[in-house]
Amino acid sequence: MPILKKYPLQFLLLLVAVYWFTFNISFIAQPPIWDTATAVFPAAIYLANHSFNLAELLTQPGWIDAGPNNYPFSPLVWWSAAVMALNFTPKTTFIILHLTQLFLVLATSAILWNQTNFCTMKLRIVIIGLTLATPIFVVQTGYMYSEILICLLSLLILWAASSQRYVLIGVIGTLIVLVKPVGVIPLASVAALLFIRRKQHWWKKIIWATTPGLIALVPAILMQAGAGAPENYITTMQDTFIRIKLIPDVMLIICVSLAIGFLVIIREFRGIEHPLSVLFSALMIWFGFGFYILVPTVSLFWFCLRYLIQFLPFAFILIVNSLSRTSLSTTSLTIVAGICTIFQLINVFGLFYPPLPGPSFSMAERDLGYRDYFDFQRQLITEAKYLESDSPKYVSREMFYFLTSPGIGYVSEPLDNVNFALTTLKEPPYLPDLPNKFHIIYSYPDHGGLQLIKVMREVDSCSHCIARQKEIHHQNYTGFIYEVSQQRPN
Repeated sequence: MPILKKYPLQFLLLLVAVYWFTFNISFIAQPPIWDTATAVFPAAIYLANHSFNLAELLTQPGWIDAGPNNYPFSPLVWWSAAVMALNFTPKTTFIILHLTQLFLVLATSAILWNQTNFCTMKLRIVIIGLTLATPIFVVQTGYMYSEILICLLSLLILWAASSQRYVLIGVIGTLIVLVKPVGVIPLASVAALLFIRRKQHWWKKIIWATTPGLIALVPAILMQAGAGAPENYITTMQDTFIRIKLIPDVMLIICVSLAIGFLVIIREFRGIEHPLSVLFSALMIWFGFGFYILVPTVSLFWFCLRYLIQFLPFAFILIVNSLSRTSLSTTSLTIVAGICTIFQLINVFGLFYPPLPGPSFSMAERDLGYRDYFDFQRQLITEAKYLESDSPKYVSREMFYFLTSPGIGYVSEPLDNVNFALTTLKEPPYLPDLPNKFHIIYSYPDHGGLQLIKVMREVDSCSHCIARQKEIHHQNYTGFIYEVSQQRPN
């Protein structure tokens, strides 16, 4: 069709929009979930309700204490706050923020198209199709979180580097670092690229490109430090490996791209130049690998599967470019990639993935099956709304945010007497310090859930306690509402 040859990018973006609506139209008014609800929204709500007073926000408790001071410098937080300040209904706010993700997906596709111009049109479509079809990428297109934005900004840094706009790299690098400290990875990749190529004034270009982002990295790390990662390096790496095994397709993609990237970097040092996008992709993959090996040593945060989204476009650039230089014809490569894309789209609900080892949302979000967890939590919250207002309620972190902040979208009014387990349940035994009557709302084994389990065990062995338990089941998930009365001996 002549029109497709004349307007290939426009047609591609139309297909991407259809793809986005296919997977997300039924959830376009969905309230925030998981880290969107516990990290982005609390800060955005606070800013919107307090005249965007950043200084005041910085004095508030952070994520560790279930407070609003989370990612206070992130552009996504400020954009979300600006939308909230318009005083739309929660549903309208959620729709706007979901459509923001559509824009980010379209922009990511457009920049990826631009930066693969060394390939044929078919191979450019292959790279974009494989990226968008990977289940963990599909999941994040329906969030209101930062992973797609980080992926886009990483690609924009590549675009700025290919255009030799080093001051612009500094601006984009600052933005991505303020979203999350992982923004240092594309900055390191740019610096390494300039060093390897060593063109005229290369060291000045490195300074222009990286200094603003490195300065911004200091407050970003200070705000992130101590956000829940364990101090035991071995435990953290074991947990990371357990998580990655849950997405064997992405594990294979990353391993293959690491091998290809290593060869690309070696050849570059030997004077054999590759397309700039290919070298940058190799550096991104290796610096990303090094970053997630190093991060547990400083206890910044747990590894989550969604973090790999930042590297998917670069991994596919390496793989497709490498295969295109073999004896495999473009048509054959396109057919194989098409089959892989269809397989991945069929797998968006995790049909071919191994079973989850437990009720961990950060693992469940590997595919669209996370929506079962979302439905389970909503059912639990619905039951919690009917509890006596004067009875203390002890909850884990995500439930504290859900039940106390109407702006997050789960309650119309904040529930009274909601207590975050990690800040109120200090040391066992817990019962002597708890009131005569209280409720436990259990939904998750971590983020305070362990303390709630310990309280329930104390209740089970308590001779003067009367407990009533209500279980909430949905699919593979189970939660409890525990009503406890202590009849203390005189």
